[in-house]
Amino acid sequence: MTMYGYIYKDLTDSEKRARREALDGAGIDVFMSQIVLFIAICVFRALFPHHRKNAVEWFLLKPISLKYPILKTPAHWLVIGTWMSYCFFLVLRNTGDDYLHLTKAFGTVAVANLPFHFLFASKRFILAPLLSTSYESLNFFHRWLGRIITILLSGHAFLYLNFFYDTNRLTNRFLENDVQWGFWSYLIFTTISSSANHWVREWSYRLFYTLHITLPMLLFPMLYFHVSHLRPYLIAGIAFYIIDHILRYFARTSGTIKIRRVTPNLIALTFTPKKYITIPAGSHALLNIPSLSSFASNPFSIAAASSAPGGPIKMVARVRNGTTKKLAAMKGADTIDAVLESPYGAFTAANTTSLITRDVKKVIIIAGGVGGTFATFWVPTLVKKLGKERVRFVWSVRTIDDVMWAFEENENADNEDREKIADVLEIHLTGSKDQLKRIDKDHESVELSTGLLVNSKTDAVAELGKVGIRKERIKTGRPKVRALVEKTVEETGVEGRTLVLVCGPGRMGGVAKKVVAEQGMKGRDVYVHVEEFGH
Repeated sequence: MTMYGYIYKDLTDSEKRARREALDGAGIDVFMSQIVLFIAICVFRALFPHHRKNAVEWFLLKPISLKYPILKTPAHWLVIGTWMSYCFFLVLRNTGDDYLHLTKAFGTVAVANLPFHFLFASKRFILAPLLSTSYESLNFFHRWLGRIITILLSGHAFLYLNFFYDTNRLTNRFLENDVQWGFWSYLIFTTISSSANHWVREWSYRLFYTLHITLPMLLFPMLYFHVSHLRPYLIAGIAFYIIDHILRYFARTSGTIKIRRVTPNLIALTFTPKKYITIPAGSHALLNIPSLSSFASNPFSIAAASSAPGGPIKMVARVRNGTTKKLAAMKGADTIDAVLESPYGAFTAANTTSLITRDVKKVIIIAGGVGGTFATFWVPTLVKKLGKERVRFVWSVRTIDDVMWAFEENENADNEDREKIADVLEIHLTGSKDQLKRIDKDHESVELSTGLLVNSKTDAVAELGKVGIRKERIKTGRPKVRALVEKTVEETGVEGRTLVLVCGPGRMGGVAKKVVAEQGMKGRDVYVHVEEFGH
């Protein structure tokens, strides 16, 4: 029988061995190609640590759409499209007109992608540290590699079911153990892939997280017993998974945490570790509260960290549904046992030093709302290294209290750090009195801190002046990100380098990336980092 030019063939033993060698070769090519690409990128970065992007590179890094940030950049789709095409090339290579060769090739190429699929999801093992990036940046490729694997597995499953049906083997062959192992493996993987959809994540993050943690533990043994020739890839994937979790274990620090509600929408978390940990500026952490969950952890930006051994670490978060809502309900309680896993993020002590000492003339940090937590940790470091004349910090907030937590006198921050922030801070107040009254009404049981209902510019000047923020640096309305970035690059000049750091709403980061790409295409020496984190 034939299907689209492919034939159900009865092969001799030598022909079956040749087919097996060709199939194994396709799987090896997948795995080794990924290793070679990874090594090539690492070698390039080592040889050219200060590589300055050209116009083509900046074009590929320019966001496709500000309205639909999910579309990312041309570079993302070039990588995904190229790899998908390569996988289908390996599926079709050497198949001839052999239907079962094609069918098996879909499955082999799919499973050969699994080790790097799990490696892209690892938080500490190899990829992120060596590429000087964060696991969040690699998560896009983890998701899309998972989709490619799902497509390949779907082709494998469909072609085999069609074969069983055409040859009248569906009722008996389908019930045999190896087929059942494969069938349930396919269902598990598609369930994992489907639960990663952003609609599911928004509807129930707990469901997504639970399925992503538990189902892979079932997937590995089922694929292991499905067919023997897939086992090398499964063993590699398991090894990557185990090593990553060992490294994560040693990155954890136990301690206690105090929770305080600073506004109706914000909570401050003060974590006191039992041992000293070094946390670079721009870092975030995964926080686990055993009394809330035995294994689930949530990401929080680190707003300040004491340089003293065992000194406290401060995090500020917006209260939403889920963990932050539960934490807000615990405010005022005694210290609570917690486990902090940190540091995470794109910045290390080494690359931070390299970043802010290479011909940097101007730095602009733009933050929106609680995104200020990322900025308040960065600003003192930048001012200390470069001087306050080169640093500008623009913070868009609804109310004064969204800023005041950064200037509290407590054990978390030095007075000098608060002064450095005040010296370069420009505040844009965006809230209205009616909005603030509605907030007050919705949180009648919450003790409001001083100044929450202050929203006129006159009163704002008085309140913010107490912490050293000058009158001319207090504005109303949303900041114009494009104009801010363009002006900073212009002030830098042709010879200098401009750093643009952003943490805020998606559109804010998208505009910054787009403007920086446009400036880079004009030949300016620019760097942009848009902070994002999550699982």
